[in-house]
Amino acid sequence: MRSSFPIVGVRWADCSGGSRLGSKPKPIKSMKTPTTIPAAYQADDLERAYRMGWNHGHGFACHNLPSIGDRIDRCVDWIGLGKTVTQDNIAEYHEALCFAAESNSREYSPFEFIAHEFNESDDSESLWEAFESGVGDSIREDLKGYSYAELA
Repeated sequence: MRSSFPIVGVRWADCSGGSRLGSKPKPIKSMKTPTTIPAAYQADDLERAYRMGWNHGHGFACHNLPSIGDRIDRCVDWIGLGKTVTQDNIAEYHEALCFAAESNSREYSPFEFIAHEFNESDDSESLWEAFESGVGDSIREDLKGYSYAELA
């Protein structure tokens, strides 16, 4: 299933590890739920916010797989990876694509319901912090499951 937010120059793959478009890194295993909750977020509302962030961030890695030789999208490359995806920069570019896609997804429903809930809370800043941590942890955990060595 494709995500509702397109990113120019990205080829899509399914999350089961099977690639639809050529040779791409394949995930070993992706975790849909975190195995542990950081100590700072173990209070009820903060744990829920962290888990919401984890669920929101999960899946971006499998839907934003670059291929070696792809042109690097300058809207995503904030660190100067070069003009094309290579063996040397594919992991960093894959991460950049994931975080750009996650950021773009916040412009669509149902994210506005999460934002409204957090913004209306008396503990808004802590909820957002837990959510953001869950998103980043989830994306980075998903990315750990990819091997780029097989593409060399």
